[in-house]
Amino acid sequence: MEVEIKKSRWEAFKSFVKKNIYYILIGLAVITLAVVLAITTTVGGKQNTEVVPPGPDEPTNTNPIEIVAPLENIELLKDYSGTDLMYNATLKQWEAHKAIDFKAEDGTNVLAIADGTVDQVYKNYTYGTVIVISHTDGLKSVYSSLNEETNVKAGDTVTAGAVIGTVGKTANNEFVDQAHLRFELYKDNTLVDPNEYISLSDK
Repeated sequence: MEVEIKKSRWEAFKSFVKKNIYYILIGLAVITLAVVLAITTTVGGKQNTEVVPPGPDEPTNTNPIEIVAPLENIELLKDYSGTDLMYNATLKQWEAHKAIDFKAEDGTNVLAIADGTVDQVYKNYTYGTVIVISHTDGLKSVYSSLNEETNVKAGDTVTAGAVIGTVGKTANNEFVDQAHLRFELYKDNTLVDPNEYISLSDK
């Protein structure tokens, strides 16, 4: 009885093979091809897995921005401080000073630090008369505590060293300080230390 069952199964298997031999051969061929390709890629196909080194970086700016000091004669009143606290005599409190204050006589010319476009000219109770200029490389310069009369308006284009206004004493949050220019610099809309961009060796 057991022999007959085995024989019956064998006959059924042979019949299945005969009926599906075409599909079986195709399946074996596909498996064989896949194995050969896998071996070739692993052993002799290193070029398929190698990382092609990138070419030299394209220059992002073939004409680097030229930056000048915002005053002809630099004299430091209060330096930039990102974390260290400085005393504000007007407000009678210690605070971070994320700008550079330049000492200057009332009426001293204030200069654009680089070519750019005037974004805003406005009056602010805290910082007085303010001029904001956008430059290339994501830089934006801000000049505060200016006299009310300015030489530029929003939309004007300026060149490095152009007179944009004059030093005043209009910043109410630093009123007890003498006339000075408050200067801020932004890189990609983030306040940065102007010392990293402008040489103030004479301060």
